[in-house]
Amino acid sequence: MNRLPSILCSLALITIARSASSQSAAAHPTRATAPVTTGVSVGGFVDVGGLTLLAGDSAKAVLGRSTIPIVGVGGRFVWREHLFAEARVGRMRQTGQRIYQIDGERFPLGIPLTIRLVPAEVTAGYRFSARRHIRPFVGVGGGVVWYDEDSRFAEGDENARMAFGEYHVVGGGEIRVWKWISASGSVVFSSVPHAIGGGGISSDLGQTNLGGTSVRARVVIGR
Repeated sequence: MNRLPSILCSLALITIARSASSQSAAAHPTRATAPVTTGVSVGGFVDVGGLTLLAGDSAKAVLGRSTIPIVGVGGRFVWREHLFAEARVGRMRQTGQRIYQIDGERFPLGIPLTIRLVPAEVTAGYRFSARRHIRPFVGVGGGVVWYDEDSRFAEGDENARMAFGEYHVVGGGEIRVWKWISASGSVVFSSVPHAIGGGGISSDLGQTNLGGTSVRARVVIGR
């Protein structure tokens, strides 16, 4: 019985010590370390859009429009969520007619003319941190554009099949739709100098660049 007060006192001191320790831990929580992404992610994509050609007057004369639809597919490599590199192959196809111009007056010849553009592009760039769920990005790159021109009744070298160097800059934004799916929109300015203008309506108009400004919507599958 004489030891009961001592035992109770000891229990009280242990309880107080534990309570003080818990309050101290609550007052000074351990700071969580943000995870650092060091890995590499890859993905594939498909995009659609429209290209407004720098040689808009020539395109409008032959094709009836200066903006033509485009589609593309490719793959992307991302390092540490910010640096990226991608490769893309696109396709554009439009049918119009041959035009003859004399003294500034144009005469449609009624001869069907099909123009195909196949750009193969490589782009490197930087993705910024997401803001309101949208991750802005910029990039630069270059590639090759294959140009085909087919016309009925054409003879010799009247049908053109050529390849030209291309360079471009791009800017846009991407948003995560689901765990493995993202959507993005971008504006691309491309230049393909000295590609046309050797003859025909483009020569008459003094237009030589086959590049332009394109707006693209893209779906990306991958992290």
